[in-house]
Amino acid sequence: LTYQIMTAHKGDLRAVSREGEGSTFAVVLRNVIPKVLVVDDDPIFRKIIGQYLLPMQVDITECENGAEAWDLLTNDFRPHLIISDINMPVRNGIDLLVDIRMHVKMSKIPVIMVTGNSDEKTRERVLRLGAQDFVSKPIDPGDFVPRVRQFIA
Repeated sequence: LTYQIMTAHKGDLRAVSREGEGSTFAVVLRNVIPKVLVVDDDPIFRKIIGQYLLPMQVDITECENGAEAWDLLTNDFRPHLIISDINMPVRNGIDLLVDIRMHVKMSKIPVIMVTGNSDEKTRERVLRLGAQDFVSKPIDPGDFVPRVRQFIA
């Protein structure tokens, strides 16, 4: 059972046994670099997010809109976290969030929604739709980075 769990997580279980001395078991997990998907139509904002997350040593993938992000996600890209703007052309972040929450394989991916519209109704709506957090632009790195850390630490 333990071996099956380890291989499911792309790890390994090793055992060394010597008669009369006992057994030693080693659990080997690969070093995982967290993947973060940043979805925003503003390339400058995407670069700013990348700079804020640089010390966390994450692998960032960028998309310009919800349609591009959805294409990526439906082709088996599984990030550890999605950071998405709400107001974008082609496909907005709310529609993306709803589809993520309705998809069996994606429903557990944490999503932080970001927007320049900081009213309480918007915040309540995205949280009710299943976002884990809501951040208003402009983003304060001292507030934003700890919010991200709770999902990729």
